[in-house]
Amino acid sequence: TDTALTLPDPAVLDYEITDDGNFIPAKLTVIGDHPAFPDERVFSTYDRRYGVIRMVQSLHGTTTPPGAGEAADPKLVIPQGGPFKVIATRGTEWTSDAVVIDNTDTFSGPLSFSLSRVADADGYVSSEYHVHSIASPDSPVSQPTRIATAIADGIEVFASTDHDYVADLQPVIEAMGVADLVRNIPGLEITTFCYGHFQAYPLDPDPTSANFGAVDWARTAAGYSMLPGEIFDAAFARGAKVVQVNHPRAASGIVNFQQYFDSAALAVDYESGVVYTDKEKQPVSNEKLRLPEEGSLWDPGFNTLEVWNGFDVDDVNQDGVLDLARLDLVMSDWFNFLSLGMQITPVGDSDTHTIVADPMGMPRTYVRVLDDSTMAIEDGSVVPEIVNTLTAANGARRDVVVTDGPFLQVSETGSTASVLGAVLDGTGGSVTLDITAISPGWADIDTIAVFANNTPPMGDEALNANWVPQPVACFTSREGTPAPTDPCALAPIFADNLTVTRTTVGNGEKIVATATVTLTPDDIKTREGAHGKDAWIVVRVSGNRGIFPMLLEGSLNSKNLDTLVTGTDAEIKAALDGVGIPATAFTSPIYVDFDGSGYLAPFSPQ
Repeated sequence: TDTALTLPDPAVLDYEITDDGNFIPAKLTVIGDHPAFPDERVFSTYDRRYGVIRMVQSLHGTTTPPGAGEAADPKLVIPQGGPFKVIATRGTEWTSDAVVIDNTDTFSGPLSFSLSRVADADGYVSSEYHVHSIASPDSPVSQPTRIATAIADGIEVFASTDHDYVADLQPVIEAMGVADLVRNIPGLEITTFCYGHFQAYPLDPDPTSANFGAVDWARTAAGYSMLPGEIFDAAFARGAKVVQVNHPRAASGIVNFQQYFDSAALAVDYESGVVYTDKEKQPVSNEKLRLPEEGSLWDPGFNTLEVWNGFDVDDVNQDGVLDLARLDLVMSDWFNFLSLGMQITPVGDSDTHTIVADPMGMPRTYVRVLDDSTMAIEDGSVVPEIVNTLTAANGARRDVVVTDGPFLQVSETGSTASVLGAVLDGTGGSVTLDITAISPGWADIDTIAVFANNTPPMGDEALNANWVPQPVACFTSREGTPAPTDPCALAPIFADNLTVTRTTVGNGEKIVATATVTLTPDDIKTREGAHGKDAWIVVRVSGNRGIFPMLLEGSLNSKNLDTLVTGTDAEIKAALDGVGIPATAFTSPIYVDFDGSGYLAPFSPQ
């Protein structure tokens, strides 16, 4: 106690991030062996990841002002020592770049990074619709910082959806001078404590209200809380165009109180083509939920579904391939809804509350719009176009791609036009689709799967059966003999020669996988009792390697940290095989009218 503790001065470094010589926004992440990782008994570790030393959102791409009066970013502060790796990323359309600092004592900088855009997502906006900041009681992130995370991670439009609070971040965006980079849609997360969370957007904040006009779900004239259907109606009455069900399933056998479909004990009557609440299996009674006894927890009055929220990774069916368990679980519900003729748009959201632990835009939703220009983002004209696509209003189609890395394009052979959300003419007896998946090198892909008319088990039944999606067609480049339980190898149409090309682009890599599939009504099998020959089709692409460095969850651990910091590209890829979060993307449905009488879902009510 008589000896003073002297800490070495940190390294303070300049940096620049460019694309073809032009400064661009990006995220800088420093990884390595932390010299003084906070002790959770003394300091908050709420927003920490193992091996992550620093994370910085660079809005201008340089610490040196490019010209008189122009802005610059703060310098990068790194502890003394090493080795450390400083990584630059820009979201799912871009390559990554990195610099290894062996020892900060001998490194003077500046740091220089070069990124390249490899995914052609023209005609779409990179968006997400479940974002929290300081107005939520469980998020410490300030509004300017939240805006910076969107820009640095390549999100062009996001909805602010704080818990029971309508926040409008657009004035902050404009005050920061970044309105040409990102657009905010005011909204809220309607947060019932017992039976689900629901989004509503766009909304105009009400300045006369303490929570700026959030829906008061806890009160009705009869003294009960609102039933979900009443919440949906109230959200639309409040002015929302999009009402979304959030994280509806828990990826375990224990029902989570925040999961709507679990709380409602969803069941399907395929003969009548309806979804309903099985009150005998409802885990908590209406009385204990403070809801009217005769009321139903199920209501189909929402128009978007958060099919992907969270990264519960497991090899569910023991086939040696990573499964995204919660995504698969909610996908089983969504597939059933499609088979019942319910038109619900899928979205993927981060549900971010922090900066490091749950980064913004992972996953994200690409939404087709008429104008994805910088001007459309800045003047806000992109917002009604997004709403049109999400809700299929004003002649728009539900043309979206949900992803944590790859981008998917699907067209009919002989055309390059997207067919997502379209009804195709199958009266010739078949339909042929060209599928292209484009991915930056850090998001390795090896399999394209095609699903059609699936009506799988749901909820606990799916969990108990270790259910994973079963495609009608599958194309893969994975090495080795597939396991007997591999759903890809069990597909009626299976090929193990997926065409995958890798091209060097700048300091990174562009991956392109292509497949062509022809489907007939005889290829598509569904549950007994289906009527007609028509089909819905969903395309999914995936890999089996952690998408480092874009997403650190599950990738960084004590066994591979040294390799990820100083290893060669080949060593890093080997260290990520079967580890972390795999590259995944899926499309909104394509509909095929095989009999010429107009599209009819296999179990839609007659």
